[in-house]
Amino acid sequence: MGGSVNASQRSNPGFTASPPSTVSIALQTAVLSPTFVANLLGNVCVCLAISRVRSLRQKPSSSIVASLAVSDFSLLSFVLFRLIWLYDFEAATKVCEHFLVLLAALSYVSIAHICLLTCDRYAAIVYPLRYTTIVTTRRVKRALFVAWGAPVLSIVVLPLFYADSDSSRYRSSIIGCSESGSTPSLVHKVHLSCNLSLFVAIPFMVMVFAYGRIAKISWFQSNRLEPGENLNPETAELRRKKRKEMKWMKTIVMVIGAFAFCYLPAFISLLLTVKLGPSRVPNQLRSAVVVLIVINSALNPIIYMLRSKEFRRTFKTFFRGPSIGPKIESRVTPRVGATCLDVTT
Repeated sequence: MGGSVNASQRSNPGFTASPPSTVSIALQTAVLSPTFVANLLGNVCVCLAISRVRSLRQKPSSSIVASLAVSDFSLLSFVLFRLIWLYDFEAATKVCEHFLVLLAALSYVSIAHICLLTCDRYAAIVYPLRYTTIVTTRRVKRALFVAWGAPVLSIVVLPLFYADSDSSRYRSSIIGCSESGSTPSLVHKVHLSCNLSLFVAIPFMVMVFAYGRIAKISWFQSNRLEPGENLNPETAELRRKKRKEMKWMKTIVMVIGAFAFCYLPAFISLLLTVKLGPSRVPNQLRSAVVVLIVINSALNPIIYMLRSKEFRRTFKTFFRGPSIGPKIESRVTPRVGATCLDVTT
């Protein structure tokens, strides 16, 4: 493999990256292989559960969860590319830029979906009586179209108007496929800044505002004493619904926490690459960042299974073999403002 890499370097002077070491190959393979299986089984089960369980299928917000699972499932192609990169470095470098574009687009798509889930929880908790009129199937479909269309337009289409060979090598150097001594053009920096602002900073501010408001409402209600509350069935039912909504909100917070833990190093590494240059960022850091991003794609189904009774029961049915009809019908009666998942602690 070393001879082929050296030949590639002679034919392309801008290509100076070295292949991964034996230890790096072994460690990344040990992590990526089970992650691939967990991603495949977990996200497929999430989509099947939403399509087969009535209490999940009939809620508009379940479409966001299913769409997020599709985004995570699509990242399997990047996992395969990374495994090829480990064992056939020269072949992987020829298509590295295409998979980097895919990774960036899916990352922004995932952030948009998490922001939509946050907005769904905000509407359910702040406006429980108006939730079904605010979060409708039509609005969710439009939001999902924007969540997929905007990142694809910005990451895939816009660079076609200014990209050249130097910028291509620079983008490939971000994940270690090549090393470029040139700095990105001004247009590339402006485009990157706009992407980070639109798809990272703004959704983050929306999530901070939403959960800050939810926390304030929760604290106010927990410290408010209403005379005769225990004797009022309607108030007790409303309080019970609030508790269920708060439990599902905690699940979304866990999803956001897992995403931040896996993606924050990636954004820091990206900023360091732009500021210092690709040659100043160690290959070990870039490899660790890629592995963390891949791991995140398999975490959401695990969180759903641990927190949701509906998902847990459906997953058990899939792996044990169906003993009922083709559709798993939930016995849970839908309620106004109820969450799309029957979440348990």
